[in-house]
Amino acid sequence: MIYNVTGLVIGETNVGEHDRMITIFTSECGIVGAMAKGSRKAHSALLHGTKLFAYSEFVIAERADKHYVREAMPKEVLYDICCDLETSGVSYYIAEVLLAAATASPDPELFRLALNCLFALRERKADPFLIKAAFEMRCSAILGFMPEVSACSVCERQDGEMMLDISEGILTCPACRKRLSSAEREEASAFTRITPLSESARRAMLYTLYAPQERLLSFSLADEDMRLFKDAAEVYIQHHLERSFNALEFLKQARNV
Repeated sequence: MIYNVTGLVIGETNVGEHDRMITIFTSECGIVGAMAKGSRKAHSALLHGTKLFAYSEFVIAERADKHYVREAMPKEVLYDICCDLETSGVSYYIAEVLLAAATASPDPELFRLALNCLFALRERKADPFLIKAAFEMRCSAILGFMPEVSACSVCERQDGEMMLDISEGILTCPACRKRLSSAEREEASAFTRITPLSESARRAMLYTLYAPQERLLSFSLADEDMRLFKDAAEVYIQHHLERSFNALEFLKQARNV
């Protein structure tokens, strides 16, 4: 069987001297793993369309439950996003999250989110870490574990600093948390992680959950609010995907260079 898909290469493994096994996140059928034979040869017609972060139109042949790339026509060259450490690290991180979260079923909203964020990184539309945090929160919503961050879960207060319960995805204002007994606070702390959010960080989180995708990055934050927002977003998605990511260690090192 031969079929056509449009997708983004989010994983690659060199095989032998000239081949590569690629993982494509497609708009039509989710994740597809395919062998691109001869794609590493200097004059291969598959060379550019099968590189990591290539956004291409693919012709795939399926034989005996295995998939082979017959054609790969680049629509956009995205692998130039790896030109600096922070942008490169965030790009690899987005790919890692997609490899962990995407399935062999179509998910057009997640596909669009990934493309929008990678294009934003390439075009330097926002700070790479703002793009990363926005991706994490919107990805969480798409995958079905969106937090409720519009108001305190107890008193429904909608302003001021809040504490985000990472496990439950709910907010508690300082006054309601203070009313808990010491034993209740200790019990809660034993089973979940609580992370603080300033009002601006919480509003940014709320914005990234509900804003139209084309406006997802149309906000800015002061340094401390940005720190709270990105720390909460990173911890939240890792907790709910139940894994850590190698690219995060790379990003930490990049920030210290």
